[in-house]
Amino acid sequence: MNTFKKVIQLMVMTLLLVAFAPYSMGSFTPALKNPPPLPVIDWTANGAQIPVLSQDQSLRQCDRALIVWTNAEWAALDHVFCSSQTPMQYTSATSTSGWSTHWASYKGTEQLPQGAYYWFKYCYVDLTPDVTVCLVKAGIHLDIKSEGQVPFDQMLELVMKNVSPKLFVTTGTAGGASVFQTLGTSMAVTSASYQTDSSIVPDSNWPTYTSNWQPSPNLSQALALSTTVPVTADDLAATVTEFNSSYTYNFTLRQLDPDNLLMQVYPSPMCDYTYQTPIPLLTGTAFLTGTNDNLYGKYAFIEMDDAEIFRYVQANYPGVTLGAVRDISDPVQNVNLLPSEAQGNWGSAIYATYGFYTASNSAILSWACLVTGNISAPATQD
Repeated sequence: MNTFKKVIQLMVMTLLLVAFAPYSMGSFTPALKNPPPLPVIDWTANGAQIPVLSQDQSLRQCDRALIVWTNAEWAALDHVFCSSQTPMQYTSATSTSGWSTHWASYKGTEQLPQGAYYWFKYCYVDLTPDVTVCLVKAGIHLDIKSEGQVPFDQMLELVMKNVSPKLFVTTGTAGGASVFQTLGTSMAVTSASYQTDSSIVPDSNWPTYTSNWQPSPNLSQALALSTTVPVTADDLAATVTEFNSSYTYNFTLRQLDPDNLLMQVYPSPMCDYTYQTPIPLLTGTAFLTGTNDNLYGKYAFIEMDDAEIFRYVQANYPGVTLGAVRDISDPVQNVNLLPSEAQGNWGSAIYATYGFYTASNSAILSWACLVTGNISAPATQD
């Protein structure tokens, strides 16, 4: 029996480590007919300097570190920071072979968790002659339940020990928390709440970790540099058909998106400078789906890693400034959609379809926050 349990744990851990999306995807595959590439970014036309790979790519101390999680987020991050003068194809979100050669893997002498291939990947990028950032692709995620927080915290310790950033920002995609967030909304936040029990209702006793980071992004510039998420009525119709076929559902788009959050006519992303009214993000210890009754509306967004970074770094490196910059890759779901697991499955399908594009916009907002703003401020816990 013990051997059987270990085999099951290894299978589960491996799936979690390589997961492209944050939820169970079943047999769903994106139904975009002609997905456009991420386009060339015209930095100079918008008064910005093109980020370039640093000449020195040795693992070393760097004042700024930016960590990302899934392959889709990683690809979009690479496009913005490393290869913005070449279009990046949609397939890059799932196949890294054509663009990731400048990323080195940190394996170290520490024993890797079962199913992991590296602790993290990294590369260094010069945003200006005076501003360099260490980009980090996490190899471990917090949702490896069989070993709890231990592997995740080990990875954080290795990043902190080797890079020693003064400013540590996490970025990528997230789930929506309120009906005011359309697909592609991007937010910079400085506060993180941690769901520390299995309750599905927000609890005032959940700890909140707050940083005194004061980013000062040029939001007009970030909007001008961002990419419109290429949502079309035809593609949404095809996505609904594929979704129903994959899960044997029979939903209409109106049922799946009653608040029209996928087709709102807004600039993309709607950059939100939420640190001014410090709305915390919410990190779930289990998967949470934001719903259109605004159950989680007091949070900036919902994700599954960031609050543990805030907690661990503040406990062990209290002089480090923390922040999170994420985009809404799957807006809030219809609370009346039944069975309830269909809500998460639809969110996962939208993430798998459009997360590559939305992640490009959170990467742009991350750039705007890293190229300016303070990098050293005391951290506090509420």
